[in-house]
Amino acid sequence: MKRFGKFFNAAVKASAFMVAAVIAFSACEKKEDPSVKVNQTEVSADAAGGAFDVTVTSNVAWTADAQDKWVTVSPAEGTAGSTKVTVTVKKNNTEDARETSVTFAGEGATATVAVKQTGKDVVSLDKKTFAATPAGGSDAVKVTANTEWTASADADWVTVTPASGDAGEATATVTVAANATTEARNAKVTFVAGDAKAEYTVSQEAVSVSVSNNNVAVAADGASAKVTVTANAAWTATVSADWVTVDPLEGAAGAVEVTVSADANETDADRTATVTFAVN
Repeated sequence: MKRFGKFFNAAVKASAFMVAAVIAFSACEKKEDPSVKVNQTEVSADAAGGAFDVTVTSNVAWTADAQDKWVTVSPAEGTAGSTKVTVTVKKNNTEDARETSVTFAGEGATATVAVKQTGKDVVSLDKKTFAATPAGGSDAVKVTANTEWTASADADWVTVTPASGDAGEATATVTVAANATTEARNAKVTFVAGDAKAEYTVSQEAVSVSVSNNNVAVAADGASAKVTVTANAAWTATVSADWVTVDPLEGAAGAVEVTVSADANETDADRTATVTFAVN
């Protein structure tokens, strides 16, 4: 009986020691702090919008909160682990860029993704048309765009300098060559900035010249007559006979009065001469 008692006491003591050891070990464990992380902190979208993948890694359950309605998140909540979500940015129908954010939060831990979006492409001109004379000419056009732009003409007799530019305001010069034909003509210059475009129309007259009187008859002793020359470009006059003079022999666009003079005819025969007015 005595030996049995000693053995029993020893067993009890050993068991109590083991329990104490287990309790002491459990008390040393530390709980991990809540954590929510994302694989990217910014999403950049153009005016058309789009969908962007973001990976959320956490050790707690989380929910997503978009600051503005033009951004949505799917799924909008998740559990601990790694979750791929889609951040969808709606189309921006305004000219202004905009920014917002999406916050992923769980048990006090947060991660934020900034969302930035450009405004829709815009290009405008301070004028839309240019009427050039047959002699040609140039016109300055102020171009305003919110992105890089280019300009091109659909006719080889029209050029644009410079033919491209950066966002902001710039001045482009449209140059029209002289019209050496007898036909009026038109061309179009298109300014393009991203998805936006603006058109500028060029019209040019054909060369023309007319006189107020196509036939002048003078007496044999000579005389002078007044004739009005109307042209849309500079002109010159040529005479087919040396007994006829014209003053002035050249003129600018518009209406110009000229004097046609004939010397006395000292022969018995009638004679005829031709005065030709031609645009240069």
